[in-house]
Amino acid sequence: MEETAAPAEEVIVTDRSVENPWVVETIGRGGVMLDIGCLGSEYLGEMAARADRACGLDIQAAAPVEGVQIVRGDVANPPLKPGSFDVIVSISAVEHIGCAFYGQIPSPDADLTAMRHIRRLLREKGRALISVPYGRGVTYAWFRVYDASRFRRLLRGFRPLSIQYYRRDGNRYERCSASDIADAGFDIEGFRSDGLVLAELAKGPLNPAGARS
Repeated sequence: MEETAAPAEEVIVTDRSVENPWVVETIGRGGVMLDIGCLGSEYLGEMAARADRACGLDIQAAAPVEGVQIVRGDVANPPLKPGSFDVIVSISAVEHIGCAFYGQIPSPDADLTAMRHIRRLLREKGRALISVPYGRGVTYAWFRVYDASRFRRLLRGFRPLSIQYYRRDGNRYERCSASDIADAGFDIEGFRSDGLVLAELAKGPLNPAGARS
């Protein structure tokens, strides 16, 4: 009797399916790199291989990663020297800052404060790579979804080099425009964004017209 192979399990696509390849593609090589919210980051090994020096910062205790200096601390009060980093990565982290979770004291504008600290930590020609859920503005107990207005506030003091928007269509993410996900929500059961934005930023005034998408 011929055996029948069991059907392959479907891989559930989440924000990380878009974010991780984008980080690897965008971080470049050389210089000093920092990953904010490094607990569970899957690209730290690649960052260590490419950077002259790689660091990770997290409010929780994170496991050691070869070639990465892990620092425990809060980006809203970072134990790091200003102007120290050429590349700062913050993937699905900023939206949690200031929410009543991870032992934090609730603060509605802590995410904005954190972005100001990210700017201070960057060297003059440095870049920041961030991602956040995007769509209908709402704050849950442990994270925020950013609407257009809040996202603009988040980018104050930065000059966008590129901004990419994605919408979830079933079990895949598709590139789209900001307007396509203006009403996007969040899939709580699958813990994944219905709308997602990835931004590569440089220090400088906000100038959305100068961003390429």
